[in-house]
Amino acid sequence: MSQEKIKVVINGAEIETEKGAVLIDVCRENGENIPSFCYYKDLEPQASCRMCLVRIDKMPKLQTSCTIKCTDGMVVTTASPEIEKAQRSMGEFLLANHPLDCPVCDRGGECELQEV
Repeated sequence: MSQEKIKVVINGAEIETEKGAVLIDVCRENGENIPSFCYYKDLEPQASCRMCLVRIDKMPKLQTSCTIKCTDGMVVTTASPEIEKAQRSMGEFLLANHPLDCPVCDRGGECELQEV
């Protein structure tokens, strides 16, 4: 039996998805490149990196897309100067005490953080 289908609007495009789908997954499945360092589909969301911020209409502030479940009629913006500024600030915060040469890290050279 299939899940109930709903419609969300992402950057002006109407998209059909399953009710309760995680917003970051729906965005990525539809070509939106949303950065995230702490989100893994099979684990509970933490929202600790704050890089996956999006604007959702009728919500007072930016939201972490890894913690939001899609609802019918939701209107989402994934890219704007406000979002880019917030992501840049969070990236700077994460990098403040993080070495970029990563000599002892298992992910050295293949780390999403290095791409920021």
